[in-house]
Amino acid sequence: MKTKLLLLPITLIAFHQFNFLFSQGLVISNGSNIVVNGATSIVINNGGINNSGSFNASTGTIVFTGTSTASLSGASTSSFYNLTVNKPGSFITLGHNVGVTHSLTMETGHLNLNGFDLDLGATGSLTGEKPASRVIGPNGGYLISSAILNAPNKANPGNIGLEITASANPGLVTLKRGHQSRQLSGGFGIHRYYDITAANNIGENATLRFHYFDEELGGVSESELGVYSVTSVTPGGELEIKSFTDPIANYVEVNGAALAGVFVPASTISDPARSSYFTVTPVDSRALLRWGTFYEINADRFELERAVGNSGFQRFANVPAAGTVATPNDYNYTDPEPLKGPYFGTSPRYYRYKVIFKDGSFRYSNIISVAPEGYPSEVLSIYPSPSYGPVNVRFSSVKNQRVVLQVLDNLGSIVAQAEMNALTGANLISCDISHVARGTYYVRLIGIAKQAYKILKQ
Repeated sequence: MKTKLLLLPITLIAFHQFNFLFSQGLVISNGSNIVVNGATSIVINNGGINNSGSFNASTGTIVFTGTSTASLSGASTSSFYNLTVNKPGSFITLGHNVGVTHSLTMETGHLNLNGFDLDLGATGSLTGEKPASRVIGPNGGYLISSAILNAPNKANPGNIGLEITASANPGLVTLKRGHQSRQLSGGFGIHRYYDITAANNIGENATLRFHYFDEELGGVSESELGVYSVTSVTPGGELEIKSFTDPIANYVEVNGAALAGVFVPASTISDPARSSYFTVTPVDSRALLRWGTFYEINADRFELERAVGNSGFQRFANVPAAGTVATPNDYNYTDPEPLKGPYFGTSPRYYRYKVIFKDGSFRYSNIISVAPEGYPSEVLSIYPSPSYGPVNVRFSSVKNQRVVLQVLDNLGSIVAQAEMNALTGANLISCDISHVARGTYYVRLIGIAKQAYKILKQ
């Protein structure tokens, strides 16, 4: 029969071998020894473990519960048989290296490696990991597993997310899963990578399937996801041969890989300053520019540019960049020139930025248009009339919006229709009316103008 020790909000002192149990958790002082008897379960609610003595896990289970942050710390390395994380909305933080010899179970909450290692060895396994409850390591540290593999077929040592297939015998394989964004020559990887070593060199004959969570992508689109190998010969990363990506099951697979080196899932598109967003909004009659990056490599500055109508872009400000960083950065700048007219349906304000790198290379952002209050949403022209097929409507919009073009007959029935996502400024929408009979029809542009416009169909 399993027994449980639940740490309640009282102070409990066990005099045997000077072990102390507090409401804040379990404290094992220097020279003390705690032995978990058999399949005992110890539940630590809103507390942690500070181990500076000796902890013998036997075949017991340590369960962390509660909503406050807990830690595994102390001068001694802690080794567990079963370790369960059940901390909704919270997490456990490592303060020293930890071993788990049987099962690391993630129920709710995260486990933060915090620069230390959690070693599953050859017998431990990770279970229940999911987006809302997973092992993370923004400050470094590894989740480690090892296994002896002979002609493996989708072997997943420790269930830490890397499946290995090979016709040869690599022998003892050690996997170290990191959770930081590794820098490559053309960008940063997602927030997961693997460091692999094998006893036997099997050449470039392995098929490797790398699992990930969407929350680890760091702005990388799954459609462009690939895997790079990093070795002393290829420190900037060499793209592996991808067989396919499954965005539903969340994995990317490569063929012809060696079981040696660091493997980094990353974008196959070189992007040393990946943009996260770019917005322009009117604030107090001026344009406020906001933009962000997921990461930057050797970025020097952002040059901000504006244009009105067809006048061409002109630089109006420089904003220093962060340089080389693996973390998201946010920027903002207010254009000192007031947003003002006159506007005639084709001349809102257009903005873009130019990111310039330290080597002199550069690239542009997308273009965003913005207009002040009073900028017209109106139909500018309808052509041709008479028409043998298409009818085209040029119009201006004061904002980004969905518009619907309807062609109606004399009875008010809709005979043709088209839709589009209009942008701030000038737009063009077309609708085919080649199938309708000759005669008089009316065009209505919902979202822009209430008036209907007469056209002739030949």
